[in-house]
Amino acid sequence: MLETGSEHAPPYAAGAWRPRRPAAASGAATVAHRPRGLAAIPRQRTREYEAFVQLHEAHYLRYATARLRDAVAGQGAVETTLEALAGQWDDLLRAPCPAADAWRQLRTVVSGARRSVRRRHAGVDRLYRTLPDEAADAVLLRYRLRMPPGTAADLMGMDRSAVAALLQSARRRLPAATYEHLQEDAPLP
Repeated sequence: MLETGSEHAPPYAAGAWRPRRPAAASGAATVAHRPRGLAAIPRQRTREYEAFVQLHEAHYLRYATARLRDAVAGQGAVETTLEALAGQWDDLLRAPCPAADAWRQLRTVVSGARRSVRRRHAGVDRLYRTLPDEAADAVLLRYRLRMPPGTAADLMGMDRSAVAALLQSARRRLPAATYEHLQEDAPLP
């Protein structure tokens, strides 16, 4: 059994959720945030939610920031998503694949925020104009964010073989130049 104060205990074991905001360019300290929806989760489910956030938040933030090309907008989209998930946590846990439902929620929020963001990335824009959303997400995670296919599949709540098929199909549909554009200024893992 892990002790809360142990250096080997997961960060969520202390029972406090403290996601990190991207530090400002001046190197300002990060700000702790607790979503408003967390109050809606029964106490016994809070740790499950905190564990979910611990596992997914950093990946969600990388995805949102890559799509929106703005760290603040990306953080806002992730916070909005996590608040929505907190508000429907019990229903989400009863779903056949909670990770897939959570991913769709994130994609919806990011797509909505995309309309108000001015900065564009030619390769990312081409992905979402050319491919179905799931395929575009798989390509973005794999080639822009350099995520292993298995990690992308787990994050999206899909079978690894399904993600492999999406990536293969995208390879046939997209010109090689798109992949080159995706890797320009790509954030490192």
